[in-house]
Amino acid sequence: MPLAYLSLKNVKWQFALVLSAVIIAILANGIRVAFAGILGSLGHAIHGPWHIFDGVVIAWIGFIALFVGAWVFSRIESRGY
Repeated sequence: MPLAYLSLKNVKWQFALVLSAVIIAILANGIRVAFAGILGSLGHAIHGPWHIFDGVVIAWIGFIALFVGAWVFSRIESRGY
């Protein structure tokens, strides 16, 4: 919400960014769980430092997707849509 407020002026695009953040979080968590499941089925337990590393990598991917989304929405907004 702070990113939407600071980077976008139109409430419609702010709402779109917040909604996309929710979608990104759900997809990122699904990818994290799938990755842990695949490693678990191969016999590799993902715990300890690897579990933390996995969470940090997925969080950074989510942050990058969110900032790219904010950039795209600001470009669309600046064109008058």
